[in-house]
Amino acid sequence: MSYQDTINFLYNLQKYGIKFGLENTNKLMALMDNPYLKFKSIHIAGTNGKGSVSAMLASVLQEAGYKVGLYTSPHLINFTERIRINGKEISEARVIEFTDEIRNRLAAADIADCGDREFTPTFFEFTTTIAFTYFAEENVDIAVIETGMGGRLDSTNVIKPLVSVITQIAYDHKEFLGDTIQKIANEKAGIIKEEGIVVSSPQNNEAMDLLKTVAREKGARLFAADKDTSVAEKQCNLEGCIFDYKGIKNVFKDLLISLAGRHQMQNAATALLALEALGLKINEAAIREGLRKTKWPGRLEIVEREPLIILDGAHNPAAAGRLKEFLLEFANDKKIILVLGILADKDITGIISELSPIAGNIILTKPEYYRASDPERIKGLIKEHSAVIINNIPDAIMHAKEIAMPDDIICITGSLFTVGEAKAFLSNPSSVKLMAGLRG
Repeated sequence: MSYQDTINFLYNLQKYGIKFGLENTNKLMALMDNPYLKFKSIHIAGTNGKGSVSAMLASVLQEAGYKVGLYTSPHLINFTERIRINGKEISEARVIEFTDEIRNRLAAADIADCGDREFTPTFFEFTTTIAFTYFAEENVDIAVIETGMGGRLDSTNVIKPLVSVITQIAYDHKEFLGDTIQKIANEKAGIIKEEGIVVSSPQNNEAMDLLKTVAREKGARLFAADKDTSVAEKQCNLEGCIFDYKGIKNVFKDLLISLAGRHQMQNAATALLALEALGLKINEAAIREGLRKTKWPGRLEIVEREPLIILDGAHNPAAAGRLKEFLLEFANDKKIILVLGILADKDITGIISELSPIAGNIILTKPEYYRASDPERIKGLIKEHSAVIINNIPDAIMHAKEIAMPDDIICITGSLFTVGEAKAFLSNPSSVKLMAGLRG
């Protein structure tokens, strides 16, 4: 198959939806000789911050001399963003190779050729198998693995990690994870292993109580960032933050994280605590350079100036609240033009209640993705604010630019899918390729 044929095949697996359970993943892994047993790993779950923490951990470990795999989702523009080794994306040729190999082994085992009969692996199950097989064949020293959704029944939860990390737990994916913080936390806590090590970002009392209970039941050692670390801010601006860190043993002055937003200091503390809890001896230079070099596109990412254009994938009320705080602090009374595209299964009311009050103009749009919400529906939920509907993201961005003054701020947000299309368009307006509604 060509690369495009391969990607079309993978995206077509989305017709099988989202499945909770490890049966399919275990079958796929067994066919590929259980690659997850051939490398060490760090497992990360959570509602907000898990991607940033994953990126920081991978960057620091790479600076320390490790060969590091990184598996995250979703991608913004290209599928290959999901699977990296030492920051380099998997090649298109290897995606083709592993996809063909998995399909051939499925056919030879007479299980099914991915959907022709009863065995129907999902997009994420198949993609996880590609990633783990790649990491095993490339002999990574350690892989940083981000869950897709939840944790307990997530496809990635076949691994045997050195440490499990749980970032901030908030409301999201209620239809799958539950409608209370306790239920959601229980799903995230499913990555905690018997007699393992677990590190948690600061949580509300309900979530932390649940994590403590699960850790105690499993005999796992729990470290909590709000108890076992302290962070002292020195300076924060649009380019990032400088802060002091005190952990279990380590004390570092004037660390620089090149990611915007005060919450990234706490994400950095969580990442550093995980390394301390593991007992990994990483020199200070690697920690400083790893944090400084960490990049995580689509999260408070500044892509243009005059007017300032910020991309942020806030897709739940908690993340939208952090975005609002950031914009209010750095807007300095400048007008904020909001370009907003949200998926239909998200808490739309919660997101717009955070963001619409701070907007001077709201432009409603939608990503080319089958789960995207109709902008008319969003418009009907916005109170005391007029909004313009422009369904095409490139046209919505161009309209925002037309009405913006040089000192205004254009914030494109509501979904990583919206951000991905916006980033593709802004980086190359003449040849943007939309995602055709088929990104996982």
